[in-house]
Amino acid sequence: MKPKGLAKTLLGTSALTAAIVVSFITPSAHAANTNHTLTTTGANNLSTATWTGGAPTNLTIGDIAIYTTATTASTTTIDTNVTIGGFRTNNTGVWTLSAGAGTLTLDGTGLTSANSPFANAGVAFLANTSTAAGGLTVNSNLTLANTNLDIGTTNSGSVIVGGNIVASSAQTISFRANGTGAITDSGSIGASGSNIAIQNVGTSTGGVTLSGSLGSSVTSVTQNSATSALTLSGANTYTGPTNVATGTLTLSGSISSSSALTLGGGIGAATLSYTATAGSTQTFASTAVNSFSTVTNATATNVVNLGAITRNAGSILNVSSLTGTTNTTSAVDSTGILGTWATTGTGTGLKYAAGGSGGAITAYTGTAAATAANVTDTTGTVNYDVAAVGTLGAGASFNTLRYTGAAGTIAGDFTANGLM
Repeated sequence: MKPKGLAKTLLGTSALTAAIVVSFITPSAHAANTNHTLTTTGANNLSTATWTGGAPTNLTIGDIAIYTTATTASTTTIDTNVTIGGFRTNNTGVWTLSAGAGTLTLDGTGLTSANSPFANAGVAFLANTSTAAGGLTVNSNLTLANTNLDIGTTNSGSVIVGGNIVASSAQTISFRANGTGAITDSGSIGASGSNIAIQNVGTSTGGVTLSGSLGSSVTSVTQNSATSALTLSGANTYTGPTNVATGTLTLSGSISSSSALTLGGGIGAATLSYTATAGSTQTFASTAVNSFSTVTNATATNVVNLGAITRNAGSILNVSSLTGTTNTTSAVDSTGILGTWATTGTGTGLKYAAGGSGGAITAYTGTAAATAANVTDTTGTVNYDVAAVGTLGAGASFNTLRYTGAAGTIAGDFTANGLM
């Protein structure tokens, strides 16, 4: 009966009841989606700077910290632990978040789409919405908890991330250059902690450069923007897939040889451009080709090993430059080419691809035909290079025909697998 008596005593004491309520406030009781606007310029601390809406605290899951003060720069040191939904600047001066004694955790729980620069409810963000050349620089390390993360721009301002990013649960980081402003991340991502998938999905022309290492907790990297190019310039150790669904992925650094490459599959052409320092080699575990895909390796002493190539229906692979060496373990078919879907060069230098079997992809030289009348194969096994128009031989049935002459008309019935 003593516990019941104690309960009656506590409930009957109003002063003690008030103390208990204060002591048991938890983050779940906090109203998320509140804006905290920084009005202090120059050097300041997160906990002591002047904020409209009150200083951010570790109870502000889903809240937003904003800097809007005209053209003046501000440097805010993370001097206390804070969990917050996002940081946004639309100022023409640079807002820098510096590392301090506190830890910075991003959690977008409770954030509404209306209060997200990217209209993504429940997703944390680092964003620059400035219409001028302002910048958001984040030099504090970040922990991503419970929600995905958007890092992006909506106008010409830039975002620079210098801190390292890890996750406490499996999440996705989306780079969104939805303006002309560039995004640069020089910190590591996924060196430890839970899994992180990375994707570039910007809708404008701002580029994304990831120069820090993408570590073992990164499960995949996907380039999926026709307008915003992605550059990987660091020494990356992730072993998951590298996907170039749409647009251009420029690799000036390195990726683990355990990573499988997929080209295409999105809307529009997909290009892998290898631009590493001369004398470098990049090996992929394998390569899958979807839609129209290009591999560019234009440095003479550089090597790209594609492994075995799997071609999905309707897809084309073009190795646009043979200055560098691009290898595949796939073998040519019985006619001497990798397939009617594989080409080298561009413009008038476009040819079917040969080589392979563990060696370099090369340009195929077909059987010379002075005019179309010299195309006489009926077995379906010859690849022709035709120099002038005319009428094909009777019953012509060949594998491919590559036309190199002046504009004109080739007449006659034929059966073929490929025309160029």
